[in-house]
Amino acid sequence: MKKCPICEGTVKKVKTKAEIEGVTLAEGLDVEKCSKCGEEFYTLEQMSFLRKKAQEKGVWGSGLRLRRKITRSGKRLALYLPTDIERNLKLKKGEAVDIWTEGRRIIIEPVS
Repeated sequence: MKKCPICEGTVKKVKTKAEIEGVTLAEGLDVEKCSKCGEEFYTLEQMSFLRKKAQEKGVWGSGLRLRRKITRSGKRLALYLPTDIERNLKLKKGEAVDIWTEGRRIIIEPVS
């Protein structure tokens, strides 16, 4: 059985919906998803497909919207960042980020 590289949970194939800013790019997309932390893993082919769809629909550049569930780490709420975001922004463990809210949005920005 495949293990999640983030939390060591079990990774299973599921169908998911990918969207950007409320614009659906694909429904029923077969991805691997961790049953513990909720991280979804896309293939390079899937990411290329989603990028092309986003460009066609005029929403490329605004970022891929992926649904995540808030989990708990000890007594605190936790949210794991998707691997694609981590790689794209070249985030590293221990790196500082600023976090704030705008209405009901949570904004997380790497500190330059």
